[in-house]
Amino acid sequence: MDKPQKIKLLIGNEEACIKEYTKNGPDGLAQFLGMDRNGAMFKDIMLYFAFEKDLIFKCAIENMETIQQIFVAIGPSEMRKLMGIEDSAFDVCFESIFDIIGLGLRSFYKYTVSHKEELSAILFEKGPEALRAQLCIIGEKYDNLWEAVMDLILNEFTKKKFEERTLSHQEKFAKLMPKLQKYIRGIL
Repeated sequence: MDKPQKIKLLIGNEEACIKEYTKNGPDGLAQFLGMDRNGAMFKDIMLYFAFEKDLIFKCAIENMETIQQIFVAIGPSEMRKLMGIEDSAFDVCFESIFDIIGLGLRSFYKYTVSHKEELSAILFEKGPEALRAQLCIIGEKYDNLWEAVMDLILNEFTKKKFEERTLSHQEKFAKLMPKLQKYIRGIL
């Protein structure tokens, strides 16, 4: 008996499991099956549903507006965790969802623009690889997207530094002005 057949026997009613995942996500499915979400067997079940039944992709497409809102609010890596597909075994599954919802519907752009300060902090505190992992844009396929993100973040960083410097110069000029006025009055 192969692994998919064993999983079918273990889970019993596939439709009930699919409804549970769709309604309550991976935590609900794990509870429904009486399993630990972090266990190896649950991972096998999620792989079965992801690749044999295409459940995760179908769920994302059927709930596209909600998934898009979640993507913009919490970002791609947190969305992966929420969907229960954070393991690298689900990369292909997530990539197809990311390409449609993140890129096709511009959710990735909306997320990066609305969280650019937070992303900038990650870049300067943890480095570029940590930021790429946070944004789920690892690999050559996403190099052009990475360049665009870097442009956005560096633009935000230089704008912030320019504003800080301008404010600093204004404060110094404000302190210097009374002294300058006294000097000018003394000459005239």
